[in-house]
Amino acid sequence: RRRRRRRHLPPQPLKPTMQSLGRRALFGERLFGFSTHSSVQYKKIRKTRKELVKMNKIQTIGEASNTAFKYLHEFNPRNYSSFWSRVSRLATERWTKHNVANRELTGSQRNVLTHQLTSIFSNTRGAVTQFGPRDLTQTAHAIAKIVKMVNVRVSQGRRLDRMQQVFRYIIIGRQSSPREDDDDDDGDIFQSIANTSLGILPEFKARYLSNLAYANAIASSVPTFDDGSTLFDHIAEKSIPLLTEFQPQELANLVWSFEKAGASNAGLFEKVADHIVSLDNIAEFKPLELSNILSAYAKADQANPPLFQKVANYIVSLDNLHTF
Repeated sequence: RRRRRRRHLPPQPLKPTMQSLGRRALFGERLFGFSTHSSVQYKKIRKTRKELVKMNKIQTIGEASNTAFKYLHEFNPRNYSSFWSRVSRLATERWTKHNVANRELTGSQRNVLTHQLTSIFSNTRGAVTQFGPRDLTQTAHAIAKIVKMVNVRVSQGRRLDRMQQVFRYIIIGRQSSPREDDDDDDGDIFQSIANTSLGILPEFKARYLSNLAYANAIASSVPTFDDGSTLFDHIAEKSIPLLTEFQPQELANLVWSFEKAGASNAGLFEKVADHIVSLDNIAEFKPLELSNILSAYAKADQANPPLFQKVANYIVSLDNLHTF
């Protein structure tokens, strides 16, 4: 039999895998006494990623703080925003027997947590210059929820538990006045986020503009720039050409935020009203969203009869008002 002639192809370079990198590192350690830098770095990155992926599954603020503090030197913008989102969710959830660890702290636990969160907060404020629109708005919203929680309890004369006292010391205290040990003269995290946002505001999508305004509103923060303008002025200017891209909830949150922050913008309110009136059907708006929109216009003293008439006609056309 004639043997089939094999076709010889030039050898293709193999892509290094984690196993091959690990073997190379082990071989280098045994033979030469040192490891390949890329393989060691790859292992560290993989280990860090595994720990940070579990952030959404962490059930206590202490555990989240320990994990973040351990890998703080390797944090990227997404890690910061994920951390604060998880912490704010744990801090603001209802007090049940399952989350008692987030409320009751011993003296030593409070000291450790205060030290860790102070470092994480300071690093977050310094790293926001590298954040993109998504991470800026997510971080701002998460921290704003914590600020709102503490401020509401203080205004109602309710007692703060030890966890809330830590947040008040680290975050609320820095909003009122920078501490002497701060390297940055600007102690307001929302002002730092606003300064970074101003430079990349053209990259913000509609939902990010709405979320940024909402975060500053619930934190009672109106960042101001050197020229006398506010962050809300720039958000309004950027939002008007993008009104067709806003979802109903985002529109409601936008005008509500401007009224809540006391930064009413007549031009924005007029354009939002014209946009809603021009819609063929406003059935996509939920009752709460319509209520918030009309309430914002009324409280901001922005009279717009066509908008109110549009909503009134829609309500009259409904078979019932069970959804309201």
